Amino acid sequence: MAVLLKSLSSWEGHRGGLTLEIRAYSPSDQEFHGNIIQLYDDYPLRRRLRLDFATRLIPAIPASLQHFVFRLHRDYGGYSGPCDIVDLPLTMLLAYTCHAFTQFCLPHDSNSWLLGFFAELICTRREDSKLQNLAFMTRYLGHGSKQKTVTGFLSLVTEAVWHLPALRTLELWNASDGFGCLFRCTLDYHRIIVKWRCTDERFTLEDEVIKRWTELAKASGRSLMVRVISLSKNQELNRAFKFSNILPVLQLRRVNFDPIYEANIVVAQKMKWADVLI
Repeated sequence: MAVLLKSLSSWEGHRGGLTLEIRAYSPSDQEFHGNIIQLYDDYPLRRRLRLDFATRLIPAIPASLQHFVFRLHRDYGGYSGPCDIVDLPLTMLLAYTCHAFTQFCLPHDSNSWLLGFFAELICTRREDSKLQNLAFMTRYLGHGSKQKTVTGFLSLVTEAVWHLPALRTLELWNASDGFGCLFRCTLDYHRIIVKWRCTDERFTLEDEVIKRWTELAKASGRSLMVRVISLSKNQELNRAFKFSNILPVLQLRRVNFDPIYEANIVVAQKMKWADVLI
């Protein structure tokens, strides 16, 4: 593991990187338990591995590493797709760890404690934070969300941004068949640009969120520009929107996806299996 982490930290390529993948699986799992979802976390090997993420793996990441993408899939086998479940203690650890990187991508929060991540950021302003680019796909901007939920989430995120002094780009998004939503803020020394793009007219950037960004801009001595732009040219194209359509729009595309993972998603989406991979 130490050798792998050292190799990971020494990678300086501009188009790619090294991916460290760990699969926790023991033949005894199948022999004695089978694929029983309710007992998944009772398997000793998997339970120990999850503990080691917090106590050994993440603390051992070299200081030279700049780009960190964390995904934790639980594969129940059969027809069930990989499931992202990141519990609260690990989420809090990620919130503490993210300051060591310039680029950070959170796991998709379909079954994760993402709000705990931002709550932890809000607790303390880290003047030594290196984090410049933060990106993730979030269920709070998903098709099944509500306007009240969208506004509450974006308000919380705005408060967290104040505690990230080095932040330059924050990109939150979601996409599926017939739906796409994107919130992005870019910050420099003189200006903050907030951009909202969504195919669903149910969701908008409400005054409460704009007010919070106005307060943040004023407190930091910056000007504020808010842009609301459609993701598609017309309503007909909105209905035909696909997951892959949002990829060219993502400014932090390479923070969200490495080329191989993105290619797998695009192929799966064409084969109508996108929900299995994402």
